[in-house]
Amino acid sequence: MTNLNVKFFDTVLKNPFIAPSGVFGLGYDVSEDYELKKFGAFTLKTATTKRREGNILPRIVETPAGMLNSIGLQNPGIDGYLKIFPTIKDFFEDCPLIFSISGETVDDFEYLAKRVLEIENDVIALELNLSCPNLRSGGVTFASNVKDSIKVCKKVRKVWKKALIAKLSPLSDFKEMGVSLEAEGVDAFCAINTLPGMRIDISKKRPFLGNIHGGLSGPALLPVSLKCVWDLRRVTKLPIIGVGGVYSVESALEMFMAGANYVGIGSSFYNNPKLLDELLSGIEDFLSHSDMKGVEELVSIANRSGW
Repeated sequence: MTNLNVKFFDTVLKNPFIAPSGVFGLGYDVSEDYELKKFGAFTLKTATTKRREGNILPRIVETPAGMLNSIGLQNPGIDGYLKIFPTIKDFFEDCPLIFSISGETVDDFEYLAKRVLEIENDVIALELNLSCPNLRSGGVTFASNVKDSIKVCKKVRKVWKKALIAKLSPLSDFKEMGVSLEAEGVDAFCAINTLPGMRIDISKKRPFLGNIHGGLSGPALLPVSLKCVWDLRRVTKLPIIGVGGVYSVESALEMFMAGANYVGIGSSFYNNPKLLDELLSGIEDFLSHSDMKGVEELVSIANRSGW
């Protein structure tokens, strides 16, 4: 008999699908059409030290097989976040929550981790969104600089004792990042964040996005994310949340077979609000017809020799 339950450290998730940070805001503030409580776990929109209004409009533009977004980490800041957290928790009821943080300096990450300790018992993990620029390193993103990422993980690990997730950019050096951050006590990886891109409105002779460039998500990102998850799996045995481009049962199966223990699905919901239901039934059918008992057997395929 097949079973979609998966273990996430000390928590049993009802299924291996995790909502990525940012796509569905704070959960309660988006449409119920997405049935967010059906996720195995939900990653909250990234929190920063201070309130952020986000980038100038327009912030979203469609692309072939995807979309570009330039939201700019809009959020109420950690103080505002913690004030409304009881409302968020009540909305999700028994759906486990992952808290995501990002800073412009190493000290920002440490400060935010300490603040999240105030709700430690209500979240199952802390995610480090390493795709923001480190202002003290000339604006290079943490995810593009292994030494900076190590500093962040080392500082946060001293503060945060529960599961710690490092979210990596497609521009990361996955071999070096995987080995180095695992050595610093990271418990899991989330791969990947969006890929930088832009589009130009030829009628207005200017970029579509107010911020000029943004992050590419959607089906177009799938081949990139699969390669990144595969590369990461080659150097670590830690759990991986595979994110980027999953839009169907087949693409979710590919992500598991590339080595992802859990799969994040996000922007494809905008075209198909029933996507999660399709994935749950489709994966269960595939496992049953393949005489597999759980998704762990799909993930083990990535470890087979000869690929």
